[in-house]
Amino acid sequence: MSVEERGQWGLTQTNIALGFLLTAIQGLGYASVPMLGFDQEKVKEILSLPEHIKFAAMVPFGKPDAEGYEHHRFSLEKIVTYH
Repeated sequence: MSVEERGQWGLTQTNIALGFLLTAIQGLGYASVPMLGFDQEKVKEILSLPEHIKFAAMVPFGKPDAEGYEHHRFSLEKIVTYH
């Protein structure tokens, strides 16, 4: 693989882990959202990170201020058949 292909592969693998992280945060009663539109170079400068570092996302999290919107998911009994 080229350097660019390895970089893309690494970001893809990181996005899989990001999905699990967001699910775990929610499961622990916190709220989060992945942030993608940030200045990566500025973050590297602030944290004194090497130039080759790439970010998949930033993940702020905390206790939600409100319950949010009611979800519209079907109950398990409606969509799952147990055998």
